[in-house]
Amino acid sequence: MTILGRYEPWGRLGSGGMSEVWLARHATLGLPVVLKTLRPDVAARTTSAPELMRTTARLMGRVSAPQAVRVLDLGTDVVDRDEGVAVPCLVEEYVDGLDLAELDARRRDAVGRPMPLFVVADLVAQAAMGLHAAHQAG
Repeated sequence: MTILGRYEPWGRLGSGGMSEVWLARHATLGLPVVLKTLRPDVAARTTSAPELMRTTARLMGRVSAPQAVRVLDLGTDVVDRDEGVAVPCLVEEYVDGLDLAELDARRRDAVGRPMPLFVVADLVAQAAMGLHAAHQAG
């Protein structure tokens, strides 16, 4: 199975009320990426779904900061050929690492203490820089 004809899904990372998130790789380049697709049932009943994804991609593309995930591609993929359901798909760069909760849990397991305040302050400052870049981009 390929999505948009050039991405091969490795596995689903999660899903929500409207979308599914997949870890995938670019078929030609071999680079890992994250695919965000609207669930087929949502795409089938929402006529504005493709425009919503385009708007999201355009807004994400305007943010240029090391703390922000970049959008790489956008398109629609026909998931159900019998029904003809076109599902919008957003492709983002893959960022490897731990989320903050997992990082804190591992530290507590290893040394029995939470992260030092200076580490937490630095992480919050980095997140604030990403939010500032998004705000500046509109």
